[in-house]
Amino acid sequence: MALYYTRIDNFEGVVKHYEDTRVLVSCKHPRSHDVRPIGDRARKWERIVKVSRNCYALSDGYHRGDPLFYLNAGETGDMCYYAPLVWRKHRDGTTSLRVMNGTGPSFVSFNSRYSFLQRNLPPNLYLVIDNGKQYIQCNGTKHYLAKNKKVLPHEYANKTKNRWDKWKQKHDDNCALVFIQNEDGSWRHDGKSGRSVPTAPRVNKSEKDKYKDAIKKFFEWGMTMTPMLPLEDEEYMQKMMTEIDKFFSDRPDIDHRWVRRVNWLPKYAREVLQFEEHPMRLNYWLMFAKTTSDGWYYNREYPIKKIQTKDDLQKVRRQYNYFINNNAGFVTKENDNG
Repeated sequence: MALYYTRIDNFEGVVKHYEDTRVLVSCKHPRSHDVRPIGDRARKWERIVKVSRNCYALSDGYHRGDPLFYLNAGETGDMCYYAPLVWRKHRDGTTSLRVMNGTGPSFVSFNSRYSFLQRNLPPNLYLVIDNGKQYIQCNGTKHYLAKNKKVLPHEYANKTKNRWDKWKQKHDDNCALVFIQNEDGSWRHDGKSGRSVPTAPRVNKSEKDKYKDAIKKFFEWGMTMTPMLPLEDEEYMQKMMTEIDKFFSDRPDIDHRWVRRVNWLPKYAREVLQFEEHPMRLNYWLMFAKTTSDGWYYNREYPIKKIQTKDDLQKVRRQYNYFINNNAGFVTKENDNG
């Protein structure tokens, strides 16, 4: 299947492309579906959709809002909200283009959408990926293209307490970018759409300082215990993780449709850190120790058991610091709720 670069440069070109494209008819798609592929007809999900005479969507398929190719049954949502590109001709004669990223948490990549945008954005607008974030460049200026967080009503109604569902939102958060076409065919950002670039995660030092002594004591205690622990014994490690799962599973703030570790809350870590006689103290240390392994499965080794030099100890301290910062909730996440 070939990847075509359309790079249509005005609204009239979109209308002409739509009208010049033969409707694809197959056993799955009758003529009434009006499937008009943008490029290669074998990539029928990448199509141009006439919403109205003044609005056309360029869809990459399989997204919310696409009633023909979206994989989930039930509601599909608004094509003009979820489609990657939406061209509009307004009453005052101006043309606008709305650009949308994929829908999901900030750390997920939507490579098929990025490819679609690269191939179908008009000239003078470019997709730029920099340090894991997406931007639309216009006249030399990069505008941040945030991931969309708005899901369909039934998806939000079924949202769980699972941390992987945390990103889902009910309302639009102005993540899409809108560009206005100038009389000479160039583009300008509308000045209102889009979000600011999220701030990088950082450690809340004042909060962490409250647990400074407890964190230090736990590390010293754990390092004293470690040489005697059978970290390589998978059955033992699994047993200890099951125990800590079970210990916290009866808490009222747990969604019982999911295992405990997926729903791990920072307050559980802080609880263990604070109380030296906590029944899950060893289990929690093992949770950290598991993250320090080298190798895979039966070939797994634990350098943490064989500290010989100052550098060895410093490496483990860095691993421990990273683990505690994240697991005990001392890290302020990016401001895009990803």
